[in-house]
This record gives sequence, C-alpha cells and structure tokens, in this order.
Amino acid sequence: MMLLKNLVGGLDQFAIDMLIGKLTSEKRDALAKGLKDWLANTARKKDSMHLASYIQEFNRRIDVMAETLELEVVDGKPVVKALGSNDATLKALERGTNWFDPCEDVVSVMISALWKS
Repeated sequence: MMLLKNLVGGLDQFAIDMLIGKLTSEKRDALAKGLKDWLANTARKKDSMHLASYIQEFNRRIDVMAETLELEVVDGKPVVKALGSNDATLKALERGTNWFDPCEDVVSVMISALWKS
C-alpha cells in the first residue's frame, strides 16, 4: 500500500472504494494492462532464449485472470481474489516464477492501474 501512496499521493478508504467499485470490462482491461506493463517494464526477468514466448503466454494468463478476479476492501485493505487456475497466476505474480522475480505488491499495481485509467 505504501507504493500506492507514493505513486498517487495516497488514497483514503473512500477513494479506494470508488476506484474498485464494480469491476467493469474497462476496469478489468486496465488491471490486465497494469500487470502486463509491470511484467514488461519493471519485473526483473532471467535471461532465456524462450523469454518472449514466456511473456506472451503469461500475458494471456493475465487476461484470463482479469476476466474473473475480485478486488474488494476487507478490514480497510484492498484484497485480490482469484479462483481456480487464475489463483495460480495470481500466486505466480506474488511469488515469482523460474523466469521472473515476484511483484512486491500486486494489489498496488492493480489499484495504480485503475487510478491511471
């Protein structure tokens, strides 16, 4: 959450509730774009001759996850929920894989993407 405060000057509970609201297809697209941008531009990736195909496949997984994920506020904190195989995608973002390092704060990346959209 600190990353979010640094990025957008801090958001109070009301602002977070307004950003999240009902996740429309436009908001879901913004979430996916934010995660893909993080993967392409911020994530530290390990060298591999297959890196381009790994990124392409993971971007597809991000798109699928964004279609069904739930973003809500629980006890004053934004929480992301993904079901089924989408949970594996979310966990990969949070924990990293054998070809990219983990995202320090997936929720902040998503909220920031909503803020910018």
